[in-house]
Amino acid sequence: MEPMSEAVIDERSSWEMQGLNGPAELRVLMVDDSSQRAEELLNTLRVTGYAVRPAFVKDREQFTEAVQKQIWDLVLTNPQVADMGVEFVCGKVHQRHKHTPVVVVAEKDPQNLAAVALQYGSADVVAR
Repeated sequence: MEPMSEAVIDERSSWEMQGLNGPAELRVLMVDDSSQRAEELLNTLRVTGYAVRPAFVKDREQFTEAVQKQIWDLVLTNPQVADMGVEFVCGKVHQRHKHTPVVVVAEKDPQNLAAVALQYGSADVVAR
């Protein structure tokens, strides 16, 4: 698994530069149909020093409910979750919380997916 992009990891540094400590815990919404893959990503965040409070969603209904009930610091999404493409995830997140970054975690062809994902409002695309 490749490390998270600098754009995501440097988010804490930008909080510190502004004189803020950032949230006590990073509230992360994980959109993936594999809890094992989601746990691997969370462990990457934890190893880099983030305290993480995650929530896992596997389908459109769970995702919609999670976005409506909570403000998330970060959304990590697998673009291959059955009924939720990048356009849907970015659209729903930014409709409710326009400043919440959505990072697409791609298993295949991250370069090809990047242009499309960024067009829909993803903050970044990283390879798993």
